Amino acid sequence: MAVITLKEMSKFSVDTFKGPLLVRREFLCALLAGNYLGNQFIAEAMDNLKRHNKSSHFYWLDLRSGKIHLPAEHIIDTGQPGSLMKLIAATAIVQENLPSATKIIDCRGAIIVAGKHYICRYPHGPLSLVEAIGQSCNVFFARTARELNADCFLHYLDKFGLSCSIHLTRNKLPNSVELILGLAEQYNFSAMQILQLVSLIAGRGTLLDITNEEKLTSDPGFNERTWNILQSGMQIACQRGTAKKLDPQNKLHLAVKTGTTIHGRTFQSWLAGYFPYESPRYSFCLRSKIGTSYDCAVPAARQYLFGRDWT
Repeated sequence: MAVITLKEMSKFSVDTFKGPLLVRREFLCALLAGNYLGNQFIAEAMDNLKRHNKSSHFYWLDLRSGKIHLPAEHIIDTGQPGSLMKLIAATAIVQENLPSATKIIDCRGAIIVAGKHYICRYPHGPLSLVEAIGQSCNVFFARTARELNADCFLHYLDKFGLSCSIHLTRNKLPNSVELILGLAEQYNFSAMQILQLVSLIAGRGTLLDITNEEKLTSDPGFNERTWNILQSGMQIACQRGTAKKLDPQNKLHLAVKTGTTIHGRTFQSWLAGYFPYESPRYSFCLRSKIGTSYDCAVPAARQYLFGRDWT
């Protein structure tokens, strides 16, 4: 497994790391090289490849040493972020003191906005903003588009240093719902950018390269309430939300966010977060090339997270 520093992140480009997908033998070697040892874990990983014909890649950052660990061959995945963008929307809602910051919205499982139909996996019932993050409620966040316009959303995307991940002209902005739900076709996030997003939330706006004692990311200046809501929502996601099967016994004290997008006739997904939530030491993200976060990214991330000794 390759190791890099945060300072070296800027050297990576999408083109540089578009490596070929690993075949079964290469995948096994990658597991061994990355210290993901144990016959049971390797057998499960190989079985998943055979049964699902999919590939997933895991990235993680030691928040104290500033070292980023990459999959074999320096592969860096890219794609639409899906519901990870609800973290940006929630930030804008709280910082701008929009009505949805304190409103309870009743999710009945579906909503139509501007002639488009958006659905949840099931009706969530009444939700606050923090619960909507944990449950990744499409209905709640689609309704916030009435308050949160595209320009405001993009302003907060820029605050997180992610505006370069969406290629827009001001006269051709996607509608707010597509931006908020992470479905805009103009989106193209890398795994490094996803890792940066959750690391900033873990550090409440500060991300340090401890090795060089250098501050790499300026604090966006969000208030304490904003960080509390983001972190609490991500904890709920793991405890009783979209990633509740990731760590049912709460062994690692994870805080996470999931994201799924349509890809042809199937799906692609992300899962990203940090742990332990009381005093974050590690952040991570996983990209699943095929499948939803609930069906594929969560079980794949579980294998990676519990396939090594973090102590």
